[in-house]
Amino acid sequence: MVLRCDQFYFGRPIQEITPSQMALLVGMVKGPSLYNPWRHPEAALERRNVVLKLLQENHAISQSDYEFLLKQPLGVKRKGYDLPSTTRLYAGIEFRP
Repeated sequence: MVLRCDQFYFGRPIQEITPSQMALLVGMVKGPSLYNPWRHPEAALERRNVVLKLLQENHAISQSDYEFLLKQPLGVKRKGYDLPSTTRLYAGIEFRP
């Protein structure tokens, strides 16, 4: 079973998630269990903030956007999915120039 992480974590399509939420998903790629926002919200928040800092340092976002995005909550929704323990979540990330 494969679920789309945008729907699973945020309850909306990828086109509607915020830059802060996108940074959370990108950060989770390094360790999906370690940075699971439901089980480890503090670690997920810290990792999201690392991704935002890297974006700011590489001029992908401005300093003011960085400061604004740091203040945003994780924004994950608990949708009540009843997943078997063998279910794995996969994130597909596409980088565009």
